[in-house]
Amino acid sequence: MGLVIDGKGWKIANDAAVECEAAADFSQVKHLPQFDNLTVIDSVKAGSARSNVYSSALKPLLEAAQIKHTYLETTSPSTIEEFAASLDSPDGSYLFISGDTSIHEFLNGLKDPKNFKGTVSVIPAGTGNALANSLDLGNVETAIERFFLGSPEKFPIYKVTTGDQSLYSLVVISYGFHANLIAQSDTPEYRKLGNERFQVVAKQLLEQPQKYKSRIYLDQSSVPLPNDETSYVLFTTMNKLEHGFSISPDGSCKCLHLVRIDAPDNLMEYMIMAYNGGAHVKEKAVDYVKAKSARIEVPKGSVICVDGFILKSDGEVKIDLGMEISIVV
Repeated sequence: MGLVIDGKGWKIANDAAVECEAAADFSQVKHLPQFDNLTVIDSVKAGSARSNVYSSALKPLLEAAQIKHTYLETTSPSTIEEFAASLDSPDGSYLFISGDTSIHEFLNGLKDPKNFKGTVSVIPAGTGNALANSLDLGNVETAIERFFLGSPEKFPIYKVTTGDQSLYSLVVISYGFHANLIAQSDTPEYRKLGNERFQVVAKQLLEQPQKYKSRIYLDQSSVPLPNDETSYVLFTTMNKLEHGFSISPDGSCKCLHLVRIDAPDNLMEYMIMAYNGGAHVKEKAVDYVKAKSARIEVPKGSVICVDGFILKSDGEVKIDLGMEISIVV
């Protein structure tokens, strides 16, 4: 039994069929994985110009392998959150054909996220695929192969709290330039521009020095990091927020890193360095450290970005380990 790619897509075939097809690539599967109540969650509006991964590739494979599953296609912005809230069991297997946002919505929609025992897999199909890129699942073929051949590993999910608001973060927690870029580009006018809106808003922001007041305390310390002003504050377990953008080159998806940049007049130079293998982390203006938790004091009303969703700070932001989830890698 194996996975075969013959130039048209993946197939499941026995060894004899593989030999007959003279497959260019063949991955041996001794035992097909057992999936507990598999649900395929297809965010059909994710990304742009995407092919129908489910009907053209995944569904035929699942049927050939006789793996029963439920298919959920998004029909509104609240589909995934409502589905997560409807789950009565903390178990199950969930395969996302989506970007990072759909997984974020799922985790935050659960009735009791801390007790979630299910397994998550991902096939990248969004505009933001930080998780897939950081796990080296940057294309559909690799992700499908890993879904069948991989095994689940535990990954931390951090909880962000300010006042009576809280969100679980899959990808990124930010303050300063990044958070303001996301917040200011999220308007009906700018959304019409697609991803180009980020370049437009970034150019506008950078016309002024990027200085944001903050005090950052790591790992329960009572002593803040030096400097009460900074340009860019970002916490992430990922190593790449998008393909080639290595904002945290030592990230393994299993430990939290802080990237803090103090460059009010030339911040874009450091963003360009991030595309050069993460060279920015070697610069004196950059703090790059591991952390288990954090507390940030910022002006009341400041925007905090959590996986692209915006929280308004009450003056203090806490970041703590919120849960662990099993992701197939």
